[in-house]
Amino acid sequence: MKCNVLIIIVLFIFSKTSLAEGCQQPKSLNKSQLLFMMNEMYIPSNPNAGGIQQVNFTEKNLTATELRKGITSQGAYQYRIIASGVALVEAQLIEGDDRAIFRMILMCKNNFSGKYIFSQSQGVMKPDRRQNTGDYIIEPAILLLN
Repeated sequence: MKCNVLIIIVLFIFSKTSLAEGCQQPKSLNKSQLLFMMNEMYIPSNPNAGGIQQVNFTEKNLTATELRKGITSQGAYQYRIIASGVALVEAQLIEGDDRAIFRMILMCKNNFSGKYIFSQSQGVMKPDRRQNTGDYIIEPAILLLN
């Protein structure tokens, strides 16, 4: 039920005019690399606002690098398509003895890019609970190899 409410909110926030009809999310993120450009205006207190994060995915794990700060963390993730053009990534990252738990809703504009909503329920940096939005790109060279 929670996921259905999130889908409705997502579709309300990002109207059909901002998303392309007929785009598809990848069936899997395995062997993919995505770049996430974080919106710096959404929550100025977000320590990663305005940053770019490069995320490499394997079958069950991901490695995330905040390119501006050079901070890398790793963890496990689950990925699933929840509606046409909409996917959900749920992840836990480990940074030393700390853990970050978050989810991202990805909404495609085309088969290579789109918008996302990031929601963190536990984190390493404060504020612990936060949300942000931004754009993502699936790196085409890697996508073509899948």
